[in-house]
Amino acid sequence: MDSIKPHFDDYTLECLKQKLADKIGFSIAGKPDCAKLSALILKQNSEYISETTLYRLFFQQGKHKPYKNTLDILSAFVGFSDSLELVAKMHSEKTSANFHPIAGENHSTHSLLYHCLENAAYKPLSDYFDALESESEEIKEKVCLTLFDALKQSGKRQIFFDSFSTHPYVREYFFEKGHDPKFRIKQYDFAYKKYLRGIQNKDDWSGIQENIFGHAVLFRYYFLGKNYEEATRIGQSMFAQNPDSEVYRNHLHFFPYTRYVAYKLWYLHLNKSPKESIEHYAHFLLDACCSYQNTLNNYDKKILFYNTAEAFLASDLPEAYHWKLKNIFRPEFEKYPELVYSKHLKYSLHYFEPNGLMRHRP
Repeated sequence: MDSIKPHFDDYTLECLKQKLADKIGFSIAGKPDCAKLSALILKQNSEYISETTLYRLFFQQGKHKPYKNTLDILSAFVGFSDSLELVAKMHSEKTSANFHPIAGENHSTHSLLYHCLENAAYKPLSDYFDALESESEEIKEKVCLTLFDALKQSGKRQIFFDSFSTHPYVREYFFEKGHDPKFRIKQYDFAYKKYLRGIQNKDDWSGIQENIFGHAVLFRYYFLGKNYEEATRIGQSMFAQNPDSEVYRNHLHFFPYTRYVAYKLWYLHLNKSPKESIEHYAHFLLDACCSYQNTLNNYDKKILFYNTAEAFLASDLPEAYHWKLKNIFRPEFEKYPELVYSKHLKYSLHYFEPNGLMRHRP
């Protein structure tokens, strides 16, 4: 067999990794994941790539050159005829994406967007964001990633948030679709406070959804960061009126709805509710998982499990509740390495991660 040809460069390999993660539903993070991928390829395509070969490809890049046959099998697994077709497609998309100089292929701090931020060149930046309305989803997402990278490095973040918190593109792609649960951008909580102040039509369901989303983001950040004073203040805004969650279920997108319902468990803790009330609410969440689970698509199942699991993990519930939750989603665990089910609940979060940004910026 011939070793890898020069045309299959690092960019194409990264694209292949991303497509594999999209295909199997989780990012490859270790040897158990490589073993699971090997089994899935054998089952679907009747082709064999060893766990060792996959581990070298993902984790020892540069030390071992993969064979073209290996790349052909992986390319076929994600829907291409062979690695040559994958290369042609990826480089065609790369050329199209890089026609827009702000949305480059990497996350260099020297991007044009970064320099716009540093020099407060907001008029051309606003015009550029406006022009994205007619662009493809791929371009919009690439710009979002570049914006995320630039804001991590920029010293002018607060001015940007002040100026763009109401811009439709920034709200939808940076704040919502591109939300970073790790809060790696400085003054990120300030940004979401500006997002909340920028809500239009607060009394319609679109505004209510934005309100719940923004408050849930801040509530999670403050609660997990043990800033219980701020978490209590935000929680009161979310839960004090105690609206009927089923009304929300009929009008909100599934992600903000499940966050809202799951995070109420933390609010009960903050209010020092009796143990019986907290466990009663935990049973309510488990019952909701049972009732919704069989009617959801795979992505929504991930959302439901992830939000509920995170709520359980950051509470004082007995570990028996962790197992009850995992048992409800037992068929979903069969898609992942076998040891994921047997390990502590916290180890499953990586596999069920539904956040889009975390795929590209883990």
